[in-house]
Amino acid sequence: MADKITIIHKSNFRYRLFILVSSILSTLISVVFTKNSNFIYLFVIPFSYGILTWFLAKSIKDIGPGLLMMFIALFVRYIVFVPIFIISGYNTYIYNNYPVNLFGESMLLMIYEMIVIMVSVYLYDLYFKKKEFIKNRFRKNELVFLYSIPNSFGIILMVIISLIFIYKEPALLNNYSFFLSPSEIKIIDVDIISGSKVGDSIIWWTKLLVTIYLFSYFYKKYILSNKEIYFILSIIFLILPSLFFDQRSRMSMLLPLVSSLFLLRIVYKKRKKIITSFFLIMITINMSILTAYKNFGGSTVSTAVDVLGFDQLSDLLNMYFAGVPNITAGINAKMVFGSHLSLNTFLNDLFGYTMGLAKNFDGYNSTKLYGDFLYGYGFNNGFYDQILPTIIHGYFYFGFLLSPIFTIIMIFSFMYFDHVTKTTKRLDYAFIFAMVSAIVGFAIPAGFYHLTINVMNILVPVLIFMYLNGKKIIQN
Repeated sequence: MADKITIIHKSNFRYRLFILVSSILSTLISVVFTKNSNFIYLFVIPFSYGILTWFLAKSIKDIGPGLLMMFIALFVRYIVFVPIFIISGYNTYIYNNYPVNLFGESMLLMIYEMIVIMVSVYLYDLYFKKKEFIKNRFRKNELVFLYSIPNSFGIILMVIISLIFIYKEPALLNNYSFFLSPSEIKIIDVDIISGSKVGDSIIWWTKLLVTIYLFSYFYKKYILSNKEIYFILSIIFLILPSLFFDQRSRMSMLLPLVSSLFLLRIVYKKRKKIITSFFLIMITINMSILTAYKNFGGSTVSTAVDVLGFDQLSDLLNMYFAGVPNITAGINAKMVFGSHLSLNTFLNDLFGYTMGLAKNFDGYNSTKLYGDFLYGYGFNNGFYDQILPTIIHGYFYFGFLLSPIFTIIMIFSFMYFDHVTKTTKRLDYAFIFAMVSAIVGFAIPAGFYHLTINVMNILVPVLIFMYLNGKKIIQN
């Protein structure tokens, strides 16, 4: 036990040291290459993140999928993007579309959000640790892991329903591609679905449910027989569906892989290192390939990599990770279109992407307002390939002081999901909570609607089905 605690402390120290050293390097590069007086203090962003992480992340010992994905997103946003933005000559699409006199306020807003994020993570981590301590203080033995065996009838029924939808709407299959088939990959930038939304949702749910069912089956075989073949098969059937991704988002492949990683680390504790190494390599290769295809549409990855430069990379990172230009544009957007924000736009933000409610809340929302400011009113029929930063979403409705409110809600949500992932006794629950947690954690810089979409469209319906379809629970 003492050795395990020592290893955890060392891992935490190495992580914080890595972030601190990276932030110092990012700071130095930013200082050396800054030529524009408007951006002279940009180095404060990576430096602040390094200091905050060093002191406030010290107590974090057991990281979950949501927290891991958030740290990855923040590393790119605060440490990687800043020097690339400077070296590129401040070259992003948005740079030429906002007044630089707002840059100071946008930088303060980013640092304010950064402080709120790190303090929230610190406090929530203490809260959930206390809950786990109270829950386990009277337990004499180590927590016994249990797993559920889903009812095969329910799974078969979902498969049949999915096949009926596919038979009636063959175009539904056009929404998915294998990640190593570049000729078939057509990652699109707008929310267009081939076939009906209901059919697409049912197929997506079925894919998740079949995945966890097959994993549970072979995992049961493994613990009863201890044969390596069942260990290998359980992993294969867990990751195989992740290789076929939804063409609207590369996250549809990344996030199931992340949730699979954490589930396997829970059930195969003695093989954590090899499982983690395998998944990290797999995730890196897959996401690199898909990023190249998306941004260059080429038939080869090498062609895309050759074309990729600091200008394109700066624009790409700013778009997905809410860089300083996006924040500044958001402040300016409120100045120009702030009068369009109302209770109706707020409700459209919350429920406009929710299954069953979207038709009643499909009017003007803050994402369209942000897009209208950047690209002009009605650009591309109202579809915009620009993500509304979470902090700007809060800034639109609540002003500077309360702007991090959506960020705080998202952090609490994914840390609660992480808590459930680590403490639940059911494999199926651990898988779905881990996946949704990873989605929300990664989306911290870029949109509160990711929380409402994934809770209402994925977590709630799949969780209800898992609860109703649970056949029995077997003790390991």
